[in-house]
Amino acid sequence: MASILRKKGETNSPIPECEPYRLEKRLIEQYKGKRLEDLYDTRVEQTEVGKCLHLVDRFSPFSFNSPEPAIASTSILSELRLVHGIGPVTLERLREEGVESVYGLMSHERFGQGAAHVVDYWERRDLIALHERMRKRLGSEGHSLGLFLASMVPRSGFLVLDLETLGLSGSPVFLFGTARCVGDSLEIHQYLARDGGEEPAALMSALAHIQESIALITYNGRTADVPWLQQRSAFFGMGLLREKLHFDLVYPTRFRYRTTRTPGLSMTDYKLSTVEKQLLGVDRMDDVPGDMVPYFYRRYETLQNIGPLVPIIDHNRADLVSTARLLAFLGGVQNGS
Repeated sequence: MASILRKKGETNSPIPECEPYRLEKRLIEQYKGKRLEDLYDTRVEQTEVGKCLHLVDRFSPFSFNSPEPAIASTSILSELRLVHGIGPVTLERLREEGVESVYGLMSHERFGQGAAHVVDYWERRDLIALHERMRKRLGSEGHSLGLFLASMVPRSGFLVLDLETLGLSGSPVFLFGTARCVGDSLEIHQYLARDGGEEPAALMSALAHIQESIALITYNGRTADVPWLQQRSAFFGMGLLREKLHFDLVYPTRFRYRTTRTPGLSMTDYKLSTVEKQLLGVDRMDDVPGDMVPYFYRRYETLQNIGPLVPIIDHNRADLVSTARLLAFLGGVQNGS
């Protein structure tokens, strides 16, 4: 990950770890008199509601490791609990009767109609409806099963999303981070509000990018990033985000890597920083704790010094990369590799 955190003209040499306030002090001195344009590939994004700063980067090499379509098909259609009324006890009885697929229930007197709904979703490739059915019927296990749907989405159709905000739900968003797979790279786009007045332009620019995607990839975005995005969009009168297939990776990660189920892992919690260290081997340096992000941004605004803003931008990029890599990792697990 070091390559994505490198600035123009910098080497890969790590900076020693320090506490957030010591980090802030050093960054203020380090970046005194410098501009974001000196550090990143930037462009000014002009929209009908104003301007924002658009930052672009690439992480290479990268590729999504989706489950094999044949494995995905068998795994989804063999999950009889997707049919309403079938729980663990009924499932066991149906298995004993030789029912191996939802198709095998199509003529069943009791479950035929429910099976027909699932088959209809599958044959029409209504991935949103299928994923919602999995989530409601199976909980966290359903989110894990839902990863098989990733094999039906073109690589270019995925969009990783991560927001940086100024506090609790409903507070302004100042950084909209997105990433998508382009060739053998992860292409990263960040839309930055350099002050409070640029939030509408950053939001509009991000929404235009998000609307083009087929599937959103987040980590804890179902209860945080996506509702937040909807709230800010409604607040500025930009309409609601169109419903999309959404893989929130916190749920399948919890399901697969509960401490009691996975010997050898010391997963004390399911924060992205913990998960990326345990599963991806990533150990960040000079990272800003999530609860310090609003403070660092306010310091950047107050001092008009980009020092406190730099680690937030890098934090957001690192979150995007780790979320994308986690999807690839979980896809490999689904394939049995």
